[in-house]
Amino acid sequence: MYMYCIYWCSSNYCMAAILIYNRDITRKPNSKLLGDTSFETVQYTVGMPGICIHPLASKVCSGRPSNEGRAALVDSLLVALQLHKSYKLIPITPATAAELQRYHSLEYVSAVLKKGQSEKTLDKMGLIHDCPIFPGLDAYVKLVAGSTLSCARQLMSGQHQLCINWYGGRHHGKRSAASGFCYVNDVVLGIQEMRKQYQKIMYIDVDLHHGDAVSAAFLHSKNVLCVSLHHYDTGFFPGTGALSDCGSGPGEYHTANVPLRKGFGDQSLDRVFHSIVEGYYEAYQPTAVVLLLGCDGLATDEHKKWNLSVPGLGEIVRKVASWKKPTLVLGGGGYNHTDTARCWTYSTAVCSGMTKEEILALELPSKLSEKHLVQFETDGYTLWNDENLRGRTMVDENDDEYLKELESTHQERIGKLRPAIATE
Repeated sequence: MYMYCIYWCSSNYCMAAILIYNRDITRKPNSKLLGDTSFETVQYTVGMPGICIHPLASKVCSGRPSNEGRAALVDSLLVALQLHKSYKLIPITPATAAELQRYHSLEYVSAVLKKGQSEKTLDKMGLIHDCPIFPGLDAYVKLVAGSTLSCARQLMSGQHQLCINWYGGRHHGKRSAASGFCYVNDVVLGIQEMRKQYQKIMYIDVDLHHGDAVSAAFLHSKNVLCVSLHHYDTGFFPGTGALSDCGSGPGEYHTANVPLRKGFGDQSLDRVFHSIVEGYYEAYQPTAVVLLLGCDGLATDEHKKWNLSVPGLGEIVRKVASWKKPTLVLGGGGYNHTDTARCWTYSTAVCSGMTKEEILALELPSKLSEKHLVQFETDGYTLWNDENLRGRTMVDENDDEYLKELESTHQERIGKLRPAIATE
């Protein structure tokens, strides 16, 4: 059995219908997915990873102005490659206003869910400049938050060890204002939900931009360790994430910022992850992990600040998955949509158990819809190419001296974190 919940957008431009399934894990998933793509029933087994994929979710999330069409492209590629067959589809229940208010203020929730707000109110709530109102915003906010909450609850049920939600990862959303293309902070809401069951959560944010709002939300908490790898430079958004920031009060040493310079590439990422991120993991011993994987650090992204490859980012996901903790994987930034789709496809394949060699043997499926296939035309209709596999010719300004400085600072803090944890 199932029911339909319909959310009417603020214009005739779009109507979002979210299909909410019942909780019976033996039920058959939707028989059709993404247009004419047939969806075959997958027999659920305990421990199978979960993922949020739904055509209506794709449509709603594709309406966000800063990444118009991205969600649909990602889902279309995943399904055309049949990667969904290694996952159980997570039923998406849109978040209620009450659930949104667990983090966001009543005034802000009212502003994004109700039409006819004054320009003064919209400006106050950050809903004019980088986060303008768009048709279907109310449904979008409920769905992004709801998909992450649905994944969190599936993890907590014990049915899955890992769940993926590429619709999520809106780490700039503030309590009372939209910011940085983020209208709702599903990350904070998801972590809050997981805290009902997991005593200690490690949040890892790998994105060109510092996850400022998530870090601020848990600044004083010893129950959430926030580790952020981000670009840091004068005038670069959001301007937070300095190495000197390490948490406050009970949360001291539970904020770990890794500010990185231009040209950050795979070799530096691998080194920093091993020496810093894994160091915090071993010291903190979290009971659950949340990983935000932004793609705006890819060599091909329009920002052109970092020089990461698709496998470079994807193999980080493999390392996190190897910890065998309840893990929630979320999306993030990424403005080269085809390479963002490639990266999240690679990462989805990683979490399904495929080796790097098996993933790189995948080819762009001919049955991909023409609407999405044409977006790969400039790459010769190939899935992988030199730039997304190896990066560009670019100087990595994160030299050995600078990385040693970062490592030394964090190793000292890790040393202080250990006794603090031992006394808890």
